Amino acid sequence: MKRTWNLLASLLGLAVVGAVVVSLVLIFRSQGSPPAPQQPSSRATATVLSPLPTPLPTVLTPEPPPSPTSTLPPSPTPLPTLTPAPTWTPVPGAAGAILYRRTDPEGPAIYQLRVDAAGKSVAPTARISGTLGLGGPLFPSPDGKHVAMISPSEGGWAVFMLDVTSGQIAPLLGSFIRGGPNGPGLFYNWHPDSRHVLYRPDWTLDLWLVDSQGGDHQRLSELTVDGAAISPDGRTLAYGYNKTLQLGQIWLANADGSQPRLIVEGGTADVFSWSLNGAYLVYIGEPHTGKGPSTPGSLLWIMDANGQNRRPLSAPFLYGWGFSPVWSPDSQWLAVTGQDAGQSFGCDVQAPPDPETCVFEGTAIYIENIITGEVRRLASGIEPAWSPDSSMIAFASKQSGTSEIWVINADGTGLRQLTNEGKPVRYPVWLQQ
Repeated sequence: MKRTWNLLASLLGLAVVGAVVVSLVLIFRSQGSPPAPQQPSSRATATVLSPLPTPLPTVLTPEPPPSPTSTLPPSPTPLPTLTPAPTWTPVPGAAGAILYRRTDPEGPAIYQLRVDAAGKSVAPTARISGTLGLGGPLFPSPDGKHVAMISPSEGGWAVFMLDVTSGQIAPLLGSFIRGGPNGPGLFYNWHPDSRHVLYRPDWTLDLWLVDSQGGDHQRLSELTVDGAAISPDGRTLAYGYNKTLQLGQIWLANADGSQPRLIVEGGTADVFSWSLNGAYLVYIGEPHTGKGPSTPGSLLWIMDANGQNRRPLSAPFLYGWGFSPVWSPDSQWLAVTGQDAGQSFGCDVQAPPDPETCVFEGTAIYIENIITGEVRRLASGIEPAWSPDSSMIAFASKQSGTSEIWVINADGTGLRQLTNEGKPVRYPVWLQQ
């Protein structure tokens, strides 16, 4: 019996110990396990999951860089400089105004003579400018509203702009000064927008495109350019560059001077002008074997707008002395001052030559058809200027003694004296009405 009670006591003790152990295990488990996660509030969600950094697409896919076009030099202002010039259309008659320089006792000035459709004067000559020390040709803008003029300056030539309507004259480079209000340089040609001009400043000798209404400029070439012209559509720049006195080059480039490409390498290079339809460029720069610049076919050339199909001209063009070939408005003819057949050029025989007189000796007006090659001698004289309808040419001549303005039909008929100033006149230009 006693053994039975002892056994029951042992079992009861084991049960108590087991209960204690179980209790302790439960207590330890409840203290060591993490509490059940509570549902986060919406505020906590915004803070943890969306801290609102810079939007991911912007970080991973940045804006693409500007296209190469935007890195090119800016086009000159205003933007219309890039607008193609309108195609030339026939003009009914020659009505308009002939401008020229007359040397008065107090100095040279610009005069204007209005003419009708037949090229006859309809009003007395009128002085439209003050007295200037003009020393070279007149360069009318394509729209005929302004004329570029050159005047002797310290160390070279200064360029001035004449407003044809008001007669006001202003220096081209009033804001670019080198020892004076209008640093010396060379005028080459107008841009077809009738506002910008091609200019080579003497103090840098590179090529600029200058705004004639403010003087702002951009560089088109770092080369020392000899002659330059922009095509009538405003897209192609042509210029000459002489590496030496005997080795010259003709280059074509975009209008802003980019992507230059060598077209010709030969003799002394000079670029004159594009035809008004933009199809041809007249220049010198091909190798030649003639004895002088008046040798037919040895100097003056034309090429197509793309630089191809280069061919010589036959008119006896006299290079230098301010002479330039002049395109007819219909782009079919070139007029030049040339050496008269069988005569000596006065500036070759005078010692020393006087450029105001020697240029009239042994010279004549020639025109050449660039399609057929026909060459016509029209009359003795210099500095031809086409009528707006391409039917007539005005020029300066001493046929009556003093240099005056004369007119002749392009077919060689109808020669007549237009002015009777009694004072030396030169540099006619014929503006459309």
